[in-house]
Amino acid sequence: MCETFIKEYSDTATARRDSIIPSLHNAIVLLFFALGSCKSFSDSPKPSSIIPGMAYYFRAQDILAHKREKYSTSLAQAMTLAALYTNQIGNLQESWLHISCAYGLYKQHGYYRSVPNDVSTVRSQNNPISEETKRGSWICRELERGIDALLNIVSSDLIPISGSNILPVESPEEGPEMFCANRALLQTLLEVVQKLTPTGFAENTTMDEEDLMYLTNVANSQLGYLKIWRSGLHSSLAWEDRKPPSIDPLMASLQAEFYDGIAKLLRPYLEIIRKCERFAVTLNKLSAGQRGLIGVVVSRFGDGMMPI
Repeated sequence: MCETFIKEYSDTATARRDSIIPSLHNAIVLLFFALGSCKSFSDSPKPSSIIPGMAYYFRAQDILAHKREKYSTSLAQAMTLAALYTNQIGNLQESWLHISCAYGLYKQHGYYRSVPNDVSTVRSQNNPISEETKRGSWICRELERGIDALLNIVSSDLIPISGSNILPVESPEEGPEMFCANRALLQTLLEVVQKLTPTGFAENTTMDEEDLMYLTNVANSQLGYLKIWRSGLHSSLAWEDRKPPSIDPLMASLQAEFYDGIAKLLRPYLEIIRKCERFAVTLNKLSAGQRGLIGVVVSRFGDGMMPI
């Protein structure tokens, strides 16, 4: 795709902005070029007022402005690339607008048609999903989460479908795709495991030894699932808890996702521990249940936070 574009417009005499055919194909190529330009921006030794890739982005936007009425997966992919580029250069609000547009298009084509919240319907064979839609939806979902964490502008889940429903079918064994696939699997696992956390204990006025032992066992069980996921990682993705984080951005993002998941998983138990006056234990030393629950939280927070 990009090679064909370069051959067609490599002659400077024909590469004027108004000479580029306003097609979705060319808009997608221009957005790829814009994204590729971001690397030179990040590698630059000193700041510049000129943002690399912006000329490509503006020309692509000119094309897309006249294509918005032609709803298609290709248009959704172009809007996803635009969201990635604006996210990369720090324009998060514009990135959010592109995400909203892209996801709206994905919803109208195939998998998400008329079933935005009905997962059982989404899973049915009557609603097939293409790999392109899975990939694009997953990217939108990731960008949405990151933007909301920084700006808190998402009033509700833009993409309410569980991450397990937009996983790619294939599991790549190398390259950036391998990192993305494993992050997607981890996020899906965390969604399921977090639902196992017992509810109601935070409101209890007292807690006996049986309650504490039960919570300890559940917490250990939840962490066990994450341990199984981690043990199944390819050797190139393995890491040790007490070593510094990886300097590779993809590897570092996978590690951060894992530790963030542990922190969210253990936070309810930490809140219980902080209210120790509710423990119905009369001994002057910690009981087995207290030691167990505190031990789970302290050991995992210790391992997880050590390299950060």
